[in-house]
Amino acid sequence: MSSKLLLGLILLLIPISLIVGVFISYFGVGPAKSLADWGATGDFFGGLLNPLLTFCSILILIYSLRLQQKAGLEAAISAEKTAKINLEQLELNKAAQELQFSESEKQRLHSEKLIKVGLEQNKHLETQIKSSLRSAKETHILNQLDNLSRSLNTCLSLEVDNKERKMSQINKATLVWFTSDEEDSSITYLIKMNANRIEQIVIGKLSLITFYLEELESVENFLGRYHFEFVINEVEHLVRTHGYFIRKNRDNILEKYLTDFYNFLTAYSSDSELIKKVSVLLNLLKKENDPKSIENYIEEASCWF
Repeated sequence: MSSKLLLGLILLLIPISLIVGVFISYFGVGPAKSLADWGATGDFFGGLLNPLLTFCSILILIYSLRLQQKAGLEAAISAEKTAKINLEQLELNKAAQELQFSESEKQRLHSEKLIKVGLEQNKHLETQIKSSLRSAKETHILNQLDNLSRSLNTCLSLEVDNKERKMSQINKATLVWFTSDEEDSSITYLIKMNANRIEQIVIGKLSLITFYLEELESVENFLGRYHFEFVINEVEHLVRTHGYFIRKNRDNILEKYLTDFYNFLTAYSSDSELIKKVSVLLNLLKKENDPKSIENYIEEASCWF
């Protein structure tokens, strides 16, 4: 029980005690002699105590209302404080979420940047690997071409008859005559063997470059163009001047290689000069391998023996 309630009860008891004391001092203590006395006694106490009790009830009601008002005010203040705390917490959570989102966005951008750098590095590395492989392949082909060129020079420098003539010194008609002759003398065999070896070396050089260019699907590069033009000029010189690749009753392998390459050029190159050069060489081979041309060379050379 609160001190205010106890104080209120004491203050209520004081006037009641005064009224009872006044009544007793005037009328004494004892039962009433008649019913009218009882009624008068009731009226006395009712007339004095009822307003007092009513007044006390009103005070208690006011006090209760004030307590309720105070409790409501405290509840409102508490709710306001709670709402403020919740709002502050919400702001803190929002700031934390924004910070977390900002950090996540930074991490995402950093990750994307790392991925982009990694892709660029991989692309650069892939380009380097391709370049290295191409360089290694070009070096390998160049070494093979050098070896074939040395073998070709060796074969062209060989002495093949009693006149101490080298293969490079035999003219067209003589070579056609020896390679078309059915005789099996030692001189004829040696010339035939070396002529066949020279042709195989030239075809080997041509096939190497052709394979390389077909793999690249392009002829617009220094290695392919320079070496192929060199081999084309070399073949043209051997055919036109010395009579190589001119054979009687025999398939011409060189013509097949050149035809395939001519088709490759028309599909993958816009170099009309190179295409024309190959076309001219093909026409020269067909012309020189005409049976009438071969018979003329044989007839020309047979007059010398």
